[in-house]
Amino acid sequence: MLIAAGYLVAMIGVKEKPIDESKEQAFGLGHSLKIVLANRAFRWFLGANISKEYIWLLLAAMLPFWRKYALGIQGDVNVFGATLSGGDAEAVLLGVPILLTIPFVLIWRPIVSKLGYRKTWIIGSFTFIPGLLVMTFARDFYTGLLGTILTIPGLANSMIMPFPIISEIIDEDAKLEHGFRREGLFFGMNGGIVKLAFSAQGILFAIVTALTGFAEGSPVQTETAIWGIRFLIGVTPTIAALLVAFCMWKYPLGRETHLSKGTV
Repeated sequence: MLIAAGYLVAMIGVKEKPIDESKEQAFGLGHSLKIVLANRAFRWFLGANISKEYIWLLLAAMLPFWRKYALGIQGDVNVFGATLSGGDAEAVLLGVPILLTIPFVLIWRPIVSKLGYRKTWIIGSFTFIPGLLVMTFARDFYTGLLGTILTIPGLANSMIMPFPIISEIIDEDAKLEHGFRREGLFFGMNGGIVKLAFSAQGILFAIVTALTGFAEGSPVQTETAIWGIRFLIGVTPTIAALLVAFCMWKYPLGRETHLSKGTV
């Protein structure tokens, strides 16, 4: 996944400055955390990146429940004249958007060049919302597929935008450190901290299913439990997308496009 992301970042024209390996340092966990959290731009980036990670995790984790109970697909279903099992229908609902996300990255490239990283991620976060709203109210395979397809622009955008933005933060930090790029520090701490999205997804799932009376393993759920599933797969990632936009709105860097410096 990281290799693929690297290729995608290259496609939108990210250029990184060379690393001065002679100045590499090793920091303890506590000191590393103190350094990165002292960086205002990195704090807002973390908020956006954790929210982005939550969207991806939530959609993948909730899709089986959503397909089975919200869309009512528990057995075979006729799809465009072909008979699919519930598992195959789920694979289509998930696989088609993921496959189409890769070429859709190309559409974001001229937008990044014109608007810069910050504004592009803000716009991209809003493109999630139509698809998530359709998924919230979908009741059959076709409306469900429409919903997942409509999330493609947001998925493509969120797949690529964190990488150039964290590189921008590292470049800014290097200026304060007289050219010393603490790349490993920022990438490493980001990779560890965004794991909070796993906890958020698990906690919300446990709370919502408990409050709505979800019966684990039962083929039939109450209408309240089904709306709990709809809330989790549609409303909570919508809130997360809005949080991405808010964090990028507050993000202090990238408020101008600097074509001459090769940042876009």
